Amino acid sequence: PVAPFTVASPALGLLLVFRTNTSYQRWVEARSVWTRIATQSKNAIRMASTFASEPFKTDVSDDERKMEMDMVLTSLQNLSMSSYIFARTLQQHLRGPEEEEGYILDLERCG
Repeated sequence: PVAPFTVASPALGLLLVFRTNTSYQRWVEARSVWTRIATQSKNAIRMASTFASEPFKTDVSDDERKMEMDMVLTSLQNLSMSSYIFARTLQQHLRGPEEEEGYILDLERCG
């Protein structure tokens, strides 16, 4: 009665190792894609902040300069929030409906 298990166990072991390796490779690939998304989002915000910090026009009044700076800051905040919402929405889509309540609270908090 032990002979069938003895014959089948090496094949079963190879099958399990193959499935484990494939699963791990998929996880590593997903993790690297998530890292690229996060990095590119941060880079976009960083580049926008750099371009926005360039000197403003010097031949305008203080009120106009303040208004322009406020517009730039508002635009940067909107870009930052949009980037966060994109990443959070993708995370929610991948995790599934179990954590939808926390996702909705995050969206409400973002305005």
